Amino acid sequence: MKTQKITLIISFILLSACSITDKVQDTTYKENISRGTSSDIVANTEKILHRYSYSIERTDVTSNRIRYETDWKLRLPSTSELEAKFEQVKTKIIVTARPRMRTEYGESRLYNVQFQGYTEYLAEGEEAWQKHTIDKEAEDYLKNIAYELRTELERVLHSN
Repeated sequence: MKTQKITLIISFILLSACSITDKVQDTTYKENISRGTSSDIVANTEKILHRYSYSIERTDVTSNRIRYETDWKLRLPSTSELEAKFEQVKTKIIVTARPRMRTEYGESRLYNVQFQGYTEYLAEGEEAWQKHTIDKEAEDYLKNIAYELRTELERVLHSN
């Protein structure tokens, strides 16, 4: 009987932890978008981020990783965000590329590219920004940016 109770308690704790993890994941939009060469990723990532008026906060380009991180950018709240009493909404984008394959000399010719979008909200009467599940409109906004970057990378890759 004691063993069953302990098993039940442990199962409950594990299920609770999984549901918390799922909620945290819903605050980030992630998508593996494409592959490309180092120079194509650099050129097209900068072009697309600037097209959407994002300022690049950090850039890290090495043979092991390419990473672009934007500053937070305020955007207009969606209908459901307004209904949830969010007065302000801000978004940050991180584009990361890791080597897909290496030459015999350890150089990488192609990188796999991942797009991540983060959103934070300032609720009515609150002073601190907080994470919240990304709604459909915010997800669509981030998907459009990821789609444009994917389209550019694939266009260049297939033209070579």
